[in-house]
Amino acid sequence: NAGKTAIGLSMAGCVALGRSFGQHKTEKAKVLFLAGENPEDIRLRVRGMQKAWFLPDGFADLTFAFARFDLDANMSHLEALAEQHGGFGLVVVDSSAAFFAGQDENSNTDMVMHAIKLRRLTELAGRPAVMVLCHPSKYASGHDALLPRGGSAFLNELDANLTAFKEGEVV
Repeated sequence: NAGKTAIGLSMAGCVALGRSFGQHKTEKAKVLFLAGENPEDIRLRVRGMQKAWFLPDGFADLTFAFARFDLDANMSHLEALAEQHGGFGLVVVDSSAAFFAGQDENSNTDMVMHAIKLRRLTELAGRPAVMVLCHPSKYASGHDALLPRGGSAFLNELDANLTAFKEGEVV
């Protein structure tokens, strides 16, 4: 509850519109948002963004997939979708857990395979950056302990680990 989805949607919207994300400039690009965790909530948030950002009918360069699915089994569909849209510059996965097809999130073997499947998204047309929203490991005691579930095997396959944490009313 520190704002993973809000941050992911904001980043996706900024890239799709070519707007700055806070102080950081973005390059306008087509975005794929894989909404596997609570898709109805995301639909409502997108409506709110449309109103707040004064967009008439949505984001022309922001494509949503409102479903959970096995990435391996559906990679050919994602490849076709990327080709159809002329490539993506960013793919947001909300969340890692929603697209995890293994047996145990605490298994190093299962999680490294999951990370490898997620990395395949960087090979879609457009060679997109991939932002995977993750839940922290259970019982994370503070913001210094915010690591994605799956332990070091998963973390070692990532290029970066950015964290968001809430202190009082500030994220």
